[in-house]
Amino acid sequence: MFRFFRNHILFLFICAFCSCGDSCPDGVLFLGDFNLSDYEKSLIPYTGFEDLKFIDNGGREIMARTQPRELLDQEINTGPEECESWESEELDNFVNFIAQGFSIRLIIEAFDNNSTFQISYNETDNPSGQEVLSEIVNPMLGEAENIELFGFSFQEVFVFKSTLANGKIDTILFSANGKGIELIVFSDGNYLKSNNF
Repeated sequence: MFRFFRNHILFLFICAFCSCGDSCPDGVLFLGDFNLSDYEKSLIPYTGFEDLKFIDNGGREIMARTQPRELLDQEINTGPEECESWESEELDNFVNFIAQGFSIRLIIEAFDNNSTFQISYNETDNPSGQEVLSEIVNPMLGEAENIELFGFSFQEVFVFKSTLANGKIDTILFSANGKGIELIVFSDGNYLKSNNF
């Protein structure tokens, strides 16, 4: 019985000290509104449910389906006491390769006067099978590359490389002109090339 009262008294003592005082005595400091530019929003062209065609290295047609993109406004709190906050805009989209069992997630997020464009590979039947590729900070048309792979020329693309030594994806080429995914290169040397232009 003594142990029961001792534990309850200890609990009340901790609650009393933890709830004393305002964790943000001067109120929450609002740092600003960080929005995506029109150009950044145009990078992800998939606005609704769309069927996309890709050709694999064997010449077979592979279908993918996009989901409607979502433009999210979120309030973010920082600091140990969350006394600073800002609003951030994020554009989120998925391209689903249902028959192949994976999806590609596209995210562009504005924060602290910067933006980040990130692509990840997600296995449909394995939620922990996510691979995040390299990200591009402040994507601009002038930073896009012209590149040749597998005998194909790609103009003005962003190059996203795998960050894992043993990942399933090696490279994704993404159009800097609002055409979307142009090429997916797998680590085993196979590829899927967009056939949508």
